[in-house]
Amino acid sequence: FSANDLIQDPLNMSGVILSRLEVFKSESLGVSVQKSRLFSRDNKHILIMASVSFPAVDTEKSRRMMDFLHQAKAEVEEKYNQKIHIGFSGNHVATLDNASAIRGDVQRTVTVLSAGIFIIGLLFFRRKTHALLIFLPTTVSMAAASALFSFSQTDISAVALGCGAVLIGITVDFGIHVLFGIDASPHQSPEAVVKRLKRPILAGAFTTMAAFSSLAFSSLDGQRQMGLFAIAGIFFAAVFSVTLLKFFVPGRQAGDRRPVIDLIGLCDRLMAVRKAHLKWISAAGLILALASITGISDFKFDGDVAGLNYLQPGTQADMDDFLNTWGRTSPSLMVVAAETLDTALEKNDTLFDILTVLQEKGLVEKVTSVSTIYPSLEKQNRNLSRFQNYFTREKVDEMRREFNAAAVREGFKPDTFSLFLSGLDRSSSPLSVSDYQNTAVEKLIKAKVIVKKERTSILTTMQIPDKSKIPRILEAVKSELPGIRFLDKKEFISTITRLVDMEFKRLTLFAAVSMMLVIALFFKRLKLVLIIVSPVFLAAFITAGILGHLQIPVNLISMIFIIFVFGVGVDFSIFLASHEAERAK
Repeated sequence: FSANDLIQDPLNMSGVILSRLEVFKSESLGVSVQKSRLFSRDNKHILIMASVSFPAVDTEKSRRMMDFLHQAKAEVEEKYNQKIHIGFSGNHVATLDNASAIRGDVQRTVTVLSAGIFIIGLLFFRRKTHALLIFLPTTVSMAAASALFSFSQTDISAVALGCGAVLIGITVDFGIHVLFGIDASPHQSPEAVVKRLKRPILAGAFTTMAAFSSLAFSSLDGQRQMGLFAIAGIFFAAVFSVTLLKFFVPGRQAGDRRPVIDLIGLCDRLMAVRKAHLKWISAAGLILALASITGISDFKFDGDVAGLNYLQPGTQADMDDFLNTWGRTSPSLMVVAAETLDTALEKNDTLFDILTVLQEKGLVEKVTSVSTIYPSLEKQNRNLSRFQNYFTREKVDEMRREFNAAAVREGFKPDTFSLFLSGLDRSSSPLSVSDYQNTAVEKLIKAKVIVKKERTSILTTMQIPDKSKIPRILEAVKSELPGIRFLDKKEFISTITRLVDMEFKRLTLFAAVSMMLVIALFFKRLKLVLIIVSPVFLAAFITAGILGHLQIPVNLISMIFIIFVFGVGVDFSIFLASHEAERAK
């Protein structure tokens, strides 16, 4: 084996070539290769990586895969008397945990919420049957919205799934308004009560639908699904409440009991307290509003999507163990792209040259690029030209004489190294990926070079010790390569934070404008519209101020609270305004 190596490559030129693969070790900070296995630096862990043949969002296949892996883990650990530990980590594991957590949370939320609403119904209604009828509009709306949704969607996101619990809290209000009106008005027929409540119920439903319609313009598919699902559910619940719910209400009976809690009497007493202490209540409200002004300056947005993840304790322990063992540092990425493979390779060579200079200046570290093993055709031709200019025919002939003389002197046969020397004198053609076929180098290249029909992208990784130098690095790179893309965890969080900021402002503007337009269509008086919306805007302002004081940032999911403030909170103003309008007639 050694003899063949010596004969075929006496100058160890293959070692020079293989040394170029050393840069790829920098991507695996906690890995050392021993005995064809990936060991941790303490030699107590072995890493096995597998490519899964289906996407992470296919949770059913992920569940079957994890069941198989956990069974295999139990068998192996039992076989070795628990002297070894096996842990799993990856996108499929995390996605499955998140999906299972959301499904469980929705089930618990629906159960607790339904039980709470039922208890409230028993406390406030005269008849127990009304406590059950509360859920009828919600049940109809959920069934109708799900059926309608199934025509246009084959899968539903976890965010939209959580909308089911949200819809219970919203749509149950329509049934409560109708049933409480019937329950509290024994001298009016159900038809008369529904006629009196039809306009405020429909106005409240359409303002809420208008607010949720803002999600149709969201950048996130899950939020768009949630918006459409909510709009459909609210529409069906409102229509059912003002058209069909009255037919399910049983006739009045002489023995109807008094409610456990007289809600009307309770509200009258609260109004009396407000009237008696209006100055103090107004002062408290003013103090709260002023305090919110100072909190608004601390109202922040959070773009760290990792905070939205939920991992089960066992999975989280495996993840922590994995990161502690193999390294928590994530590399920064740069991606060049072009219409053809060779143009992309040329750009990648330019990028590598720039990063090499930046590495000499200490701005970047551990640059990993395929430019060292798979340069562009232009760079290969330049390298080949320099090689041929150095190994001229005269120089090769001189080397042949010296090698032959050395071979005889050291006991080798003459012309032992003729195969090697003739290779120096032979013309060569540029390399392609096919030249690396069935080798580890081919996999390295394919991991960095993504070739599609009309676009080729090439990935380069690096470590940036001082993140504050990122703008300087990007300036140096983009001056030569304007279209380059840069990915970094800190930079990514900053980008998502800006996205949340823009999305929140867009949702707020759209929800506010659409809400006011719907109210204007129903009430047609500017003064009345302003009266109705003023408590809602004040509530949104105070809520943002409180979140700022409590240092609770808004993320991609929690920013939807603004829709509930506008879409659901305005219902109270609508009903109060409608009630006062009825009294004024």
